[in-house]
Amino acid sequence: MPLDPSEIQSPLFLLLSLGMMLFGAGMGVLAVQMIKGRHPRSGPPIPPAVGRRELVGGLLLFTIANLAIGGLIVAVDLELDAGRLLALSAALMALASYPALRSSLAANRLDALGWVSRGTGRGLRTGIMAWFLLMPLFFGFNLFWVQVWVFFTGELPVQDVKDLISGGQEGSALVFLLAVLLIPFLEELVFRGILLNSLRPRLGAAWAIGLSSLVFAVLHGMAASGPIFVLALAMGAAMVLSGNLFVPFALHAMNNGVQLVLLSLASEL
Repeated sequence: MPLDPSEIQSPLFLLLSLGMMLFGAGMGVLAVQMIKGRHPRSGPPIPPAVGRRELVGGLLLFTIANLAIGGLIVAVDLELDAGRLLALSAALMALASYPALRSSLAANRLDALGWVSRGTGRGLRTGIMAWFLLMPLFFGFNLFWVQVWVFFTGELPVQDVKDLISGGQEGSALVFLLAVLLIPFLEELVFRGILLNSLRPRLGAAWAIGLSSLVFAVLHGMAASGPIFVLALAMGAAMVLSGNLFVPFALHAMNNGVQLVLLSLASEL
């Protein structure tokens, strides 16, 4: 039975969301200490071999390809299923990262993007543990955001995922591979590995985290921008604290995987 938007506005939901966020903030302190303990850093971070040219080049490639694909879809009235749309998103992210990756490879500086050759497994485990510690904060803010959205729009910001699971087992496996593994990695490479690390020497860690998180959230649409901004702040902090791209990637992948499962279950109700 679908949830009535008016039910979300009850004081109980508000107290629950605020309580979860308060508890999650405390767990966030533990997450910071855990990341620092598992990934001690000595000396200042190495700036990536990425300048304005690579950033602008990646943005232009992303924009031109996005406009071309959008124009083609409109021109031929093309309908794409969820798997193909996610594959296109992955291709766009790969294009956006290409100039910076090429420059970093030429300078042998992939580690400056957080793409470390050693410590991958440790980074993945750290990101998973960080997600469990931050889970109350994420879920609490999600609930709070739903209440805010309903208050202003009268509608629930619910994503319809029936098309994500309508392609049978093979289609669902493709969606899972893209939405939980490939796209999160490419997005972390672009927004945390390249954008955040490029802004950090110029703006400082706090502004770099905030600005890269804002861009990341806006690109995901207004309905989900609040929770995604909070998630992006956590992933940015994880990148700065650890210097390991696989920490925010694991956090991102866990979040997408759990959200996909929960939304799929909700669509069956």
